[in-house]
Amino acid sequence: MTVGGEIRSILIAGAGRAGHALAFQARQCGVEIAGLIARDPSHWTGLSGVIPRFSLGETIPFDGVDTLFIAVTDSAMEAAVRALRPGSGFPDGLIIAHTSGLHDHLALGDVSGGLAASFHPLRALPSIPPGENPLQGAPCAIEGAGGAPARLEQLARKLGMTPFLIRREGKVMYHAAAVGASNLFMALADISAGWMTEAGFNREQALQLLSPLMRGALENLESQGLPGALTGPIRRGDTETVRAHLRALAAGRPGDLAAYISLSLHAADMAEQLGGRNTGEIRALLRSATELRGQAGGGAPESVD
Repeated sequence: MTVGGEIRSILIAGAGRAGHALAFQARQCGVEIAGLIARDPSHWTGLSGVIPRFSLGETIPFDGVDTLFIAVTDSAMEAAVRALRPGSGFPDGLIIAHTSGLHDHLALGDVSGGLAASFHPLRALPSIPPGENPLQGAPCAIEGAGGAPARLEQLARKLGMTPFLIRREGKVMYHAAAVGASNLFMALADISAGWMTEAGFNREQALQLLSPLMRGALENLESQGLPGALTGPIRRGDTETVRAHLRALAAGRPGDLAAYISLSLHAADMAEQLGGRNTGEIRALLRSATELRGQAGGGAPESVD
């Protein structure tokens, strides 16, 4: 171990997607993996060469190791630390870093002797085993105790990632933002695909038609930013198109009205920032549909005229 210096050797506990992505990236970038740890070491797959495997609960050799990554589910982090912590505590200066996006370093519990940190790759993680360079170019959120963040920043750069520091208090909202941009983006795609089935397409056709549109929207986002990337009827101030959407959804997909209304109200705010027309009129229409939906007990409103 090089206390306070460059991180050269790591241990990884947890054979899920995060653990595998870290292991593959480390091998690709020349970072030594001193060992891979899991409840069942056979769960580590696709890694060539001789890398020591350990079961959780075995005595782990920490000699020469700079960082222990805890890449397990959030609910299992503290228990994993307890299982891995030697009776005399962790070696002085060992960084113990979890990969959770939600929690800060304090979620690790007692890391006596070591320095707690969090190290979260901001990327939708690939399936197991991942391909080459699964974390190349990924932003990485880092926070922690003492000198751990600075050393992990250096490691992230060596792994080809783009590190950034985050306040401990900001982790929950940061994670909510990540879920919104990634997981809920998939939920929105699923909702939109459902609307396409109402137009007579099957779900496979719907995804084939919608995927290029979504890619184009993301390209606009990257090139124009927000709110400039906004397009469509609300940006144009087309009240009658919004009214037609509300009628169609009320008749065919009433359970999705709340999602459409909520997102459209936010789009109206964005359009107003751009000097869009009829934003007040569109908001009033959307709010009246919300009130009618509430009066109908959450079902389809009787009218959106």
